[in-house]
Amino acid sequence: MNSYSIWAQPSGMLASSLQTEIDHLASTNAAPSFKPHVTIMAGAEATEHEILALASELAAQLKKYTIKFQAVSSGDIFFQCVYILCEPDAPALEAAAHACRVFGKNANDPYMPHLSLLYSDMPRDDRRKIAEAEQARLMTGTSASACPLPEDKFVVDSLYVWLTPGDDQSLTSWKLVKKIPLQGA
Repeated sequence: MNSYSIWAQPSGMLASSLQTEIDHLASTNAAPSFKPHVTIMAGAEATEHEILALASELAAQLKKYTIKFQAVSSGDIFFQCVYILCEPDAPALEAAAHACRVFGKNANDPYMPHLSLLYSDMPRDDRRKIAEAEQARLMTGTSASACPLPEDKFVVDSLYVWLTPGDDQSLTSWKLVKKIPLQGA
């Protein structure tokens, strides 16, 4: 059975700036590149037809909301190596909880909205150093190589359904299945 994820993706200049940064970090750290996104829910296992039906149901119920960036941080797992922490406000938390309900997944795990910049199993100290450099480069503009993001938030107006086998750390099997506009009132 395949594994799917539901993402929110920025667009326009913000998406372009984030993609450039993700590609730069991937190339300088021998890591995979990926599309900028905030995962709403991961690890849904079913047929593609079933996943798309559930994602359409979810999109029909969710209304547009805004994801706001807070700071660059680092984590302890491959898929949370270096990321931009996003504000865990009610709309973001409710979207994730609603996705878990629609897909029949356990919503007891705490949801931490974030936009990953780097996937890697590098040592913790290296993650921390990169996160500090990215904070100065992207968020505060205090780095010599500053390249501040054009915006510190984006509107979620669609769901992006991705095939994301969790055991594929090369990401070569990841693919966009469908973009579904939000239709909730």
